[in-house]
Amino acid sequence: MGRFDLRQDEEYTRAVIALAEPGSQLRMASAYLNLAKPYEECMEKAVQDGVDLSFLTASPQANGFYGAKGPAGYIPRAYSILEERLYQRLKCRIWEYNRPGWQFHGKGLWYTPPNEKDPVLTSIGSPNFGFRSIRRDMECQFYLFTGNVELRNALREEMEHLHRHAKAIDPTDFQHEGRRSGPVARAATNLIRHYL
Repeated sequence: MGRFDLRQDEEYTRAVIALAEPGSQLRMASAYLNLAKPYEECMEKAVQDGVDLSFLTASPQANGFYGAKGPAGYIPRAYSILEERLYQRLKCRIWEYNRPGWQFHGKGLWYTPPNEKDPVLTSIGSPNFGFRSIRRDMECQFYLFTGNVELRNALREEMEHLHRHAKAIDPTDFQHEGRRSGPVARAATNLIRHYL
């Protein structure tokens, strides 16, 4: 709700990222991996401080615009360009969801303290972590912090379930046909990224 200068979602998300301890795990999911600059900056510092950060996002084939006619058909490629930039900048793991015939729209954040296997914190709501989410759209989320063993186990199982049809990407994935992008595609992505 950035239009109305209501930035609580952004402030709390940045605080969660900033409070992550060295050796902890921070898992994030968004179908639209187009991080807003304030989040990228916090995440970059977290990674430098020793936080194990990873993202789960849609593969180009699991993007809702995959195969669309006209300019919309280029949207998965634009997200791929943004994903590659993030991968290069943050040096973190990125997983891509790709289940034939399915689209990926998962969203969330899970925090696991050092030397533990189950999350103690998760976000519930509609975070995409992108510029549009914090400046243009009306997003709402809240954070759940728990010490309940059963709930923590369920949160871990939720993360595992989301990753069941995902694979970790590596730099060569960005060179495959359909993902390589020339200067025109990169320039166009820069022009429209605040609308993605």
